[in-house]
Amino acid sequence: MRSKTEWREWAAERAQHIEWRAAGEGVRFHAGRLLAATAPACILTYLPMHHEIDLTPLVSSYPGHRFVVTRTPPVGPLTLHDLHGPRERHRFGFEQPTERAPAVDIEEVDMALVPGMAFDRRGVRLGRGKGYFDVLLAQLRGRILVGVAPSELVVEELPEGPHDVRVTHLITEEGLALVQGPES
Repeated sequence: MRSKTEWREWAAERAQHIEWRAAGEGVRFHAGRLLAATAPACILTYLPMHHEIDLTPLVSSYPGHRFVVTRTPPVGPLTLHDLHGPRERHRFGFEQPTERAPAVDIEEVDMALVPGMAFDRRGVRLGRGKGYFDVLLAQLRGRILVGVAPSELVVEELPEGPHDVRVTHLITEEGLALVQGPES
């Protein structure tokens, strides 16, 4: 089996050939159906990096939900903040809440929409290798964790480390799939 580094290289190469606009439209359609079927909740989403599906166009269609996103501080774990709060550009180029944006307690999160470089059919997520999101996801065990990616980045099996947290569902442009029940 390939190493995580080799899978990251594969995913980065594959991402260059994906029709992101079409994949994004399909993913947003299915994510919207999920949000419409969910009672008002606090949803952890993300501000997309290069080669991630942008879910932010959905937010205004679901005013009953509260949307929160992560901030990557200079040191320490990711923090959560309202999506609509003030933002800044991180030194690696992605958008995030400012240091002064009021924090949201992780206990308020009901569901997480999770980006990844790739996922497997068991719910294993391939992140960018720093582990920040895995630490956060470990605190969200037992909740609905939805991996978000184009179908071309979903494979049969990825290597799984001891600190990896599996998602419970996957959304691609092909639909929403349960990959495992919420962990307790």
